[in-house]
Amino acid sequence: MAAPCVISDSNSRTKAKVTKFGQLVVAPLAYSTPNTQSLDIIDTAFSFVAPEQGSSIVITDIVISADKNVSPTDPAEVNIFTADDPVSIVAIDSILETSIPRSTTVPITGLNLLVGEGVWVNATTNDDIVKLTIMFYRVPVEDL
Repeated sequence: MAAPCVISDSNSRTKAKVTKFGQLVVAPLAYSTPNTQSLDIIDTAFSFVAPEQGSSIVITDIVISADKNVSPTDPAEVNIFTADDPVSIVAIDSILETSIPRSTTVPITGLNLLVGEGVWVNATTNDDIVKLTIMFYRVPVEDL
């Protein structure tokens, strides 16, 4: 026997939805915003996400592409990290360090990586023929 009940947010009164098939409908907290850049200068910080007061960043997807001009014997090294300013190559915390061979695209999807409040998300490479996309959304710190 089913007992009638409601799941709701006490502040907004938003209710969870259940389909006629008994499936609980869930959704992401927000939609992702993509930032794509060509990492075209070796050992230089490229800023992908700036901090905003009162919010943290959630990285959902990363896509890395290496051009056909990357060395056939030495893959491109890509580092994604948090930093204290947009031009810093000094990592506070590492998010991803990887090597990518020439003419390769690596999609990393389904992530749910929380980046703390007040830091930048930067990236560097040792090869100037890399394209990087980072998709993210923000959550208010008080919701964490």
